[in-house]
Amino acid sequence: MQILDRPTCSIKSTLAMVTRPFTKDNMNTLTIRPARPDDAPIMHALLKKLADSLGMGHLFTATIADITRNGFGHCPYYHTLLAEYSNKIIGLVTFMKSYSTFNGQAYLYIDSLYVEDSGQNLHVGQKLIAAVCQKAVEKQYSRVDLHIPDWNPHQALYDNLDMQRTGHIPYQITEQTMRVLAESL
Repeated sequence: MQILDRPTCSIKSTLAMVTRPFTKDNMNTLTIRPARPDDAPIMHALLKKLADSLGMGHLFTATIADITRNGFGHCPYYHTLLAEYSNKIIGLVTFMKSYSTFNGQAYLYIDSLYVEDSGQNLHVGQKLIAAVCQKAVEKQYSRVDLHIPDWNPHQALYDNLDMQRTGHIPYQITEQTMRVLAESL
């Protein structure tokens, strides 16, 4: 059995993209852009806020070094788009490439989506999801997936975007269980 410690990369970066600004008014512009390594501290802060807002702050253990090491470089584990408004980062979406053996096509999986309260009326969440969809269309991927807790207060956003509920029940193998299973071979 061969285990790869990094995903294989056939393209230099999934984020070789140009995003167009979304204009809210003449004074301020909302821009969706790929994150850079120097954005890692703000990414960390926003991801911590996301974890706290979901009541999962105690599970948030990622460090700025983790974000920098795993989110950038030649073959990152994930990609991040940031929403910037009036020279301030007010939202982010993290996503990664996955593959469906059922339909034989690649797709994108949204792992985290967070928008500051100041971005709620700007439809930043919708625009971040649309930017991920734009990447999927450009790469000819089949879909975009995400999982949310059934108690997520922002389910209306996903419903309003006509996202389909799959009926799948997500399971997770935690680190401790993973180790037990791995040792059972």
